[in-house]
Amino acid sequence: MQELELFTRIKKVEVRCSLFNEITAKLEQETIIPMHYIRAAAAVFLCLISLEVFVTSELNSTTQNQISASLITETNTYLDYE
Repeated sequence: MQELELFTRIKKVEVRCSLFNEITAKLEQETIIPMHYIRAAAAVFLCLISLEVFVTSELNSTTQNQISASLITETNTYLDYE
């Protein structure tokens, strides 16, 4: 019964009518994430992508000769039936 008495003590909160408009105005004025953080993240992302492309192209030129040499080996695939 004590728990039910707590519900009788609940009071309605009084909020002024313009509060919602003030909150939405503040949200529209300010960006959630500052633009310089977004630009910095984009620059880091582009640097990482270009680094990966550069490293991959360098690895391809050195390993391409090794791979092609291992693929061109001749083996005897003829089966002789006697």
